[in-house]
Amino acid sequence: MRTIWTVCAVSVLSLSLAACADGGDNGTGGPAPTTGTAPAPGLAECSNDQVGYAVQYPSDWHTNSGDVVAACSYFDPEPISVGEGTEPAVAIVLRATETGYRTASSPDAFGEVRSRDSGMVDGREAVAVVAEATGEGLLDEGTLGYDWVVNIADGSFIATTHDTPGRDFSRNSKVLDQIIASLTFTAPPPDDGDGAGGGGERTVVARYELFDVVAIRTADELCLVARADGTEGDQACWPGGGPAADLTVSPLDVPGDAAAIGGLAAPRLPRVLVGTAGDGTAGFRPSDIGGTEVRAWVVPVAQSRTDRVIGYTDADEIAVTLDARGEPTEVLPDVNTQPENTEPSEEFHLLNDVETGLHAGYDRITFRFPEGVPGYEVSYEERPIVEAGSGAEVTIRGDAVIVVRMQLASGRERTGTGQPTYTGPQRFDGAGTFAVTEVGRIGDFEGVSPGR
Repeated sequence: MRTIWTVCAVSVLSLSLAACADGGDNGTGGPAPTTGTAPAPGLAECSNDQVGYAVQYPSDWHTNSGDVVAACSYFDPEPISVGEGTEPAVAIVLRATETGYRTASSPDAFGEVRSRDSGMVDGREAVAVVAEATGEGLLDEGTLGYDWVVNIADGSFIATTHDTPGRDFSRNSKVLDQIIASLTFTAPPPDDGDGAGGGGERTVVARYELFDVVAIRTADELCLVARADGTEGDQACWPGGGPAADLTVSPLDVPGDAAAIGGLAAPRLPRVLVGTAGDGTAGFRPSDIGGTEVRAWVVPVAQSRTDRVIGYTDADEIAVTLDARGEPTEVLPDVNTQPENTEPSEEFHLLNDVETGLHAGYDRITFRFPEGVPGYEVSYEERPIVEAGSGAEVTIRGDAVIVVRMQLASGRERTGTGQPTYTGPQRFDGAGTFAVTEVGRIGDFEGVSPGR
């Protein structure tokens, strides 16, 4: 018996089989600001006086008027009607909550986290998270959500979109990013002071619980310096207005027990991912630096634990790959597109979970078994893809198809009533990854000899 899954992808993919055994007052409220810039062609602007913010959004979209719920809270391609005591079914929701930022942004606040990037929004600490609902809350199990959580005084500001039926999750996620990029609050960000370094124009480019990082721009150089408990570490500097390279890497001297790595990024790189030794992937959306187009990125990972640093374009394509010293390197030098296989296992194995994960430079699909792993075959295959047993054609999205066959394996018990051991979705979206478009199960049947 073997179980078969297809994975649709557009770039590098890694498959694995696993055995299981801050600060000052930055309050909101009061008259809402404008975003500070006139909306570009194709954009409109709205403001929320109750929370105290303004945003820009696509001019062919709609927002609520404020008759029932504070204006500029809901966004959708279609006109919005808000009833008393109900929340409309819309593409994007913005709201403030009294829940503290550390709680609202913690991994426990989401379902199964697929990706998590740190960043800055209007001078405030923020995270962007793609997660899959577990079914314990209001959302059905497997529903994808994309959230921005921003640290504000007396709570958190949260912007959300979900992959619900009839919604274009990819488009709505990009619109949400556009809204967040324009977001400004009435109240100023925390008062950071000039710090101990003095001299030059200073911009806070990263905030974390234990430290923050400031960019210092002078006529001669551009520097990053970490600050903690009123103390600044040594500066990491680049001559002139910044390096000619699209991406730079440097360890940062963080006072106290924390560690960080960071650098500068060209405007064409809106996302930086850092692959770490044993700690997964840390992401950052580079922050603007006053007076220059160059932006800064910082993640709380020691240089000694950094495997690679990757800069991505707006099209989610890898543009630059560097090692921990900032030297060019490859993501997965030994990976190729040739079929891979192992001998069928002697023991029968029961699948109990399938997970997707984002890593620096590649995506991973993990098939989990309680004890040991089965044999497997992994290969790219041409369409049409057919369902095992019935021979019916299976439609699956993406530019290329990878088929994974596992022997001896199943998602059902082999005795009794054949209770399922895998109870997750038979097909699910690859949102939160770069390469995976869709993952689907296309068979779980007998009749294949272990010697194949």
